[in-house]
Amino acid sequence: MKKLIGGMAVLLAVGSTMAWADSNPNGLWKTYDLKGNAIDIIKITASGNQLNSRIVKVLPTSGYKDGDRCDKCTGSFKDKPIVGLPGVWGLTKNGDTWEGGKVLDFRTGKIYKCYMKFQGNKAQMTGYVGVPMLGKTVTWDKVG
Repeated sequence: MKKLIGGMAVLLAVGSTMAWADSNPNGLWKTYDLKGNAIDIIKITASGNQLNSRIVKVLPTSGYKDGDRCDKCTGSFKDKPIVGLPGVWGLTKNGDTWEGGKVLDFRTGKIYKCYMKFQGNKAQMTGYVGVPMLGKTVTWDKVG
């Protein structure tokens, strides 16, 4: 019985890894927060081994609108229009994962480290501070 359960666990782990195999990340993506609220639409551009994005639309469920500025941001993002700011940036391809990047939460002004995986019309973005395994993961939807 232990061998059967162990074998099933291995199959589930392999299936989970295979399910998030790399696909084309280029395009428009609807992002969500940890509560499932839609935040914005970002345009992801992956070229070679680099992935970056820009916010192209702020969604009402974020509590902000397109003309608003990032009043909680710091540094070069402070008081800049939210539309046009980077959503995720600086990610580098490593196998089926894009890693080493950052993600901006314009609602709090916080910037987190992140990594991403893509499968068809879904993306998993994990944001974290410090250790990646302690991060939080959200699923985004491709919308164009």
